[in-house]
Amino acid sequence: MSHIGNEYGQRRASDEPNVITSPDKAQNHDHDDSDRSTARTESPLFSKLPAELRTLIYTELFGGRRVHLGFMTHPIRNDKVGNRRRWRHGICEEERASVPFDRVINKNQHYCLSVSRRRVLDISLLFTCRQALVEGIPVLYQSNVFFIVNTGNMRLPVDDIRSLQVKIPNHWHLVRALEIQWDVGVYDRNKATAIPHIWGRVSYEALWDALAEMPALSHLRIALFIPGLPWPGTSLTPAELRELYLGPIRRLKNLRLCEVVFPELYRPHLALHEDPSFFKCHETCQYRVSWANRPSLDVGYASALTLHPHLSTASLNAIHPDL
Repeated sequence: MSHIGNEYGQRRASDEPNVITSPDKAQNHDHDDSDRSTARTESPLFSKLPAELRTLIYTELFGGRRVHLGFMTHPIRNDKVGNRRRWRHGICEEERASVPFDRVINKNQHYCLSVSRRRVLDISLLFTCRQALVEGIPVLYQSNVFFIVNTGNMRLPVDDIRSLQVKIPNHWHLVRALEIQWDVGVYDRNKATAIPHIWGRVSYEALWDALAEMPALSHLRIALFIPGLPWPGTSLTPAELRELYLGPIRRLKNLRLCEVVFPELYRPHLALHEDPSFFKCHETCQYRVSWANRPSLDVGYASALTLHPHLSTASLNAIHPDL
């Protein structure tokens, strides 16, 4: 088997296979089972190596990494197919899954999905025979950490999770480790409808409901980079804010590790003064709350007309009298 890329078996973005985001198609191809069976019995990989060593090979080829998932156009192709937005993946520059989360989210910019730096997993071995596919798919989804960055402008995090559930229904439930960075743009005109403690509580609760439907999810890290408090009309106490943002974690019954990152300016409003702060979620999980210094989020309150420029002042007062 030839490897395109570096010693980790990474491939060029232009050669990207689609099993990451459409693996069901790979399983539905019609194969000559007799020829495949003969090839397996003659291959030293399956006839001589035990399953444990094959798992190590799969992991070295396409496991144990941090993988960015992005809903985007193709970074190279500029035709009708390439301009279609779809889920694509790229290996993170902070490649190994063991790299601390704060080191990843504190990078000013990720270029993992750009044309010049994008690397994709070499999963061509999965297409050689059914046994390789059956043995390799769990390694692909269970040993990698999947990292989703959401800017909060056009799509909310819950939209991303639901979209992936639909895109890979037979394998999304295998995912064990997930990282989400939700970065609400400071000048996003819709940000008030996205922020949980203003008008976005329903979508925030829906995000945790979607995560709770992932039975294998045991490692979750989520960074909530949201413009600062206080907002007019927001009179929640620190205890109410903690319950709003951290209470839904209890819905995820299979968690073993959970970390939530807030901007540093949220610390006094949540009345969490330790760094980091630890809380018991349930018998088998203790979640961690930590802080990130994001000066760009420490901005003044945008007026209601800025948030809803298409509405008149009278209309705004009628809809949101607390403003």
